[in-house]
Amino acid sequence: IFLEIRNGYDFEPCFDNPPANSVWTVTYTGTFYGLRNPDNFLKVVKELLQQGDIDDIRINFVGVTKPMVVDELLKEKVHFFDKVSNKESIDHMRKSDALLLIHPTSELKGVYTGKLFEYIGVVRPILALVDPDDVAADLIKKGNFGFVADNNDIEGIKKCILKCYDLWKNGEKFNPDIELVKTCHRRFQVEILEKRLMEELEKR
Repeated sequence: IFLEIRNGYDFEPCFDNPPANSVWTVTYTGTFYGLRNPDNFLKVVKELLQQGDIDDIRINFVGVTKPMVVDELLKEKVHFFDKVSNKESIDHMRKSDALLLIHPTSELKGVYTGKLFEYIGVVRPILALVDPDDVAADLIKKGNFGFVADNNDIEGIKKCILKCYDLWKNGEKFNPDIELVKTCHRRFQVEILEKRLMEELEKR
């Protein structure tokens, strides 16, 4: 028997988020380690600021405890927050205009990460720097949850950021698949498991 049960988020989906910020605000929650780092994202943001393609940005790193060296141009735009409770983390996400997801391409396939489901539940556009040919990217594309680029593709990251930035700047409505948002709740995933278990028990 094979059955896919995803992690899912465990709070009520945030369909009533605060209005857009006056400065485009991008938030990352969690830690960085190994190849999972924001170097390419920050490099591209710096270029876009220098070229005038984006006017301004606020970047929140919530729960990032590892010391980071930030370029002089970005020092006033990058803000660090100590590790916070899950409730506070979700509050940071809700008050953002976009959510940054970084999961470098590797030989390990089929990993969604719990963070992805939390981002989906918050119902904010996701800037996903992930393997374009893996499950996380597939889910984001399927649900229109955000924009996808490989974490090593500088031009792809640039396009990804600009699409997300333009959505905010032009005041366009973010239109994810609401029904798919609901099915990403952990409660729904548990129901799938319960249903299958009952089916198997009835066969005996």
